[in-house]
Amino acid sequence: MSPFELFLAYAIRLLVAGIISSMSTDGIRWYTQWSAGFMAMGGAFTVAVLPIVAPKLQPASYVFGTFDTSQRDSLGLPSDAYVFVLGMLMAQYSFVGYEMSTQDIDSLYTGEAEGYIAVQIFHDVVKGRFGSGAGCVVLSIIPLIVIFNTTVVSMASNARMLWSFSRDGGVPLHRVWAAVNYRTRTPVNATWAMSALAFLLGLPILFSQTAFLAMASICFIGLYASYAVPILLRIVFRKRFEAGPLQMHKLQPFLNILALIWLTFIVLCLCLPPQLPVT
Repeated sequence: MSPFELFLAYAIRLLVAGIISSMSTDGIRWYTQWSAGFMAMGGAFTVAVLPIVAPKLQPASYVFGTFDTSQRDSLGLPSDAYVFVLGMLMAQYSFVGYEMSTQDIDSLYTGEAEGYIAVQIFHDVVKGRFGSGAGCVVLSIIPLIVIFNTTVVSMASNARMLWSFSRDGGVPLHRVWAAVNYRTRTPVNATWAMSALAFLLGLPILFSQTAFLAMASICFIGLYASYAVPILLRIVFRKRFEAGPLQMHKLQPFLNILALIWLTFIVLCLCLPPQLPVT
């Protein structure tokens, strides 16, 4: 796909996500529940189907005991531990993965895997069974829908955060963004403001996908750093903190410290380059 086609697909997804995010509160609640159910059922279906379709299954000793470092030298990575840390980040990306919708479009369009893990697995399994990897598009529909659902829910969440800040007068043009649509009773203005901002942030796709992915990586760092801020404040100002109904009681201080250590570690790992030397 050309950069323009990729950006066009990105923009269309944002447009549809913005329309869905403008629904009523009841509609958003229904969509969120459906998204969670589809993710659970789609994941279970994928886990069940892949071993059935795969022409060859690896033993448990290979799955849990083999650490593949075949690409380490070609990527210039210094050690197996470095490779392990980069691989571990895939679990972190899977929780957010906002940019994945733009990453996997090209591989699905051509019917050939481009190295993206889910599509690569589907492609190898289907090609091994049927001799052609084109059928991986069918299985790939499941993660694509999950990714799109993530976009919709994220859009709705971002819009409500902007509305919340605007309600308190914390952003420019706060009266505009704090407005609530009289029909849907939702912050439609804030929803389309977030859609427009996401559109502008996607413009680098037109001239450099590397720049766009680098920007997405910065967003990951900012996201996890934002998780650490309230936890740190909870530790520092523990005597002034008003606890809510859900509490961990005696475990709370230890869990706060553990979470802060983990977030610090993840933020540092997210700064690591996936290929050396950096050009």
